[in-house]
Amino acid sequence: MSRQLFGQIDVFQKQIDNIRSVSCGNIQFGMVDNLVTNPDCLISAAIASFVDKHPQVRIDCAIADSYQIEKGLLEDKFDIGITSSEVKKSGLDYHYLFEEKQSLYCVPQHAILDIQRPASLEDIQNNALVERGLAHHITPMSEVMAACCTAYAPNMEATAHLILSGRFMGYLPDHYADIWLQKGMMVKVPVVEELAYSTHFYLTTNEQHDLSLASKALVNDLKKSHDIKSVMAELSLN
Repeated sequence: MSRQLFGQIDVFQKQIDNIRSVSCGNIQFGMVDNLVTNPDCLISAAIASFVDKHPQVRIDCAIADSYQIEKGLLEDKFDIGITSSEVKKSGLDYHYLFEEKQSLYCVPQHAILDIQRPASLEDIQNNALVERGLAHHITPMSEVMAACCTAYAPNMEATAHLILSGRFMGYLPDHYADIWLQKGMMVKVPVVEELAYSTHFYLTTNEQHDLSLASKALVNDLKKSHDIKSVMAELSLN
């Protein structure tokens, strides 16, 4: 009994030592934009858990596109990143967290809605489109982009502006587009199955970078917050 008690005291003391060692410093944290309305994104819960345990650690958050975050991680400008990379970069470690469904949107007056059936690539290719990626194409419409009058927008807000202009169609996360959908300012374009699109999000770190104890603690909280859902999603993807 006493041996078990002393063992528990030892574990507790180690936990206290770990908390003390994470009690200061700062974390450079980069993430892609417009995740907060995604119900499967539990970043805020992870931050709450971390800050409750380590209130003196400063978290410096920056919003950037995945390419910039990956570049920053490789250059040690970021400690932790949340990315949605379609093409993973050598030297970085990617831990799946969650996904989001994206749909093709336009304004209610757009001519594409006149066809009265799910739109195909052939239907879409004569319309102006917003492409997401600059370094590489991302959306299912990338194959027809070169033939279209296009705009390029690496973030959701710029994409929304272009769609709301009435001159472009583009993909937006359903959770993000819902505000304009409810106001009747946007319409989801029915599309054929091959134009369905989902994005996967990853906790991303530099494989060669020795994270501080504070960064490691936040990484653990991010994984714990998402792992129940992410494990199930990984099983469905395999």
